[in-house]
Amino acid sequence: MNKILASFYAFLGLFAVLLLAACAQKIIAENKSSDEMLAKKELKRLNISPNGRGVKFFGDSHMASGAMVAAFRDEYFGASVGSAGFVPAAMSKYHAHSELSFESNGFEVLSSRRDKYDDYALCGVVAKADENATMSLKLKKLKGLFGVEILHKFSQSGEIFTLKDANAKEYKITQKSPDIWEYSTFALSFPLEIKALKNGVELGGYKIYQKGDFVDFCAANGAYSSISAKWSAEAWSRDFAGFDYELFILGYGTNDALDKNFSESGFYNSMKSLITKLKSTSKNAKLVLVAPPPSPKIKKMPLVISALKRLARDENAIFVDTRAFVESSGGWKDWRKNKLVSRDNLHLSHDGYKKIGAFIAKSVKNEMKN
Repeated sequence: MNKILASFYAFLGLFAVLLLAACAQKIIAENKSSDEMLAKKELKRLNISPNGRGVKFFGDSHMASGAMVAAFRDEYFGASVGSAGFVPAAMSKYHAHSELSFESNGFEVLSSRRDKYDDYALCGVVAKADENATMSLKLKKLKGLFGVEILHKFSQSGEIFTLKDANAKEYKITQKSPDIWEYSTFALSFPLEIKALKNGVELGGYKIYQKGDFVDFCAANGAYSSISAKWSAEAWSRDFAGFDYELFILGYGTNDALDKNFSESGFYNSMKSLITKLKSTSKNAKLVLVAPPPSPKIKKMPLVISALKRLARDENAIFVDTRAFVESSGGWKDWRKNKLVSRDNLHLSHDGYKKIGAFIAKSVKNEMKN
């Protein structure tokens, strides 16, 4: 009899623990829903939404410094820029962002360019935290109150990050379901500081919007045109959601052409696969294919350009020939003499990329008029 009672009480104790855990999880979820509801109401009241005109770049190191993208933004949109769009979780070494600066401590930055990971978000960057790790985000030019959606994941539900904005307002970022990328929405003023509450919590990116247009980008040093195959299938719907892109600008080819196994048909098919994914996210966006800068180190560049021109015809895309632009404005030797080319004779300098970015914007605007 005593054994039966002991087993019964043990069962009741276990049941009570499970019930309390379930109640706690429900309270956490309800608090998160309440906070998000208040944030969304505030954003709606202020007419802040991600519905501005958007342009997204995809590319390699030519875009990863942010200089080309920033110059395109200024020439194409001018003063109408008011949002940052989708921003990767962090910047890897030698990378920079056109709209934000990052400072992190205690985060490991994973990149689909070099690291194995089975659930990459859009752009292929994940920031994985140690407990008490911090991530600071500061806008370079834009000001005001923004809608900020933070993409996060952890193996357990519960509070995983604290968040503080420029007004010293503090929030908790809560994981509702284990092992799933989730967005938490806030109305915030920059700069922001995100602090990890647990070891192993992850950031996948941010949607940052206000009123106005935006240019964002996915770029990685050494990236091949096939890099997006490493990003999860869910990223193409989840991380594009809410944004209205009118242009997708693709700038791959340098690293593909430097590969000893490069083939024109393989490059064409790889770019075609990326375009198919992009068309699933936006049926109305125009495609722009950009030829890489004409470094004399890239012997197979004519094959890259041939594939891009054929793809532009097949996909009714705009083709922008940066090689022709460089040649018509003095050629590679003059660009190098004028310090528009990097010392490695493969990349451009900051000013060189600015010239290319402005040229792409002008070329696209001219094509869109026709």
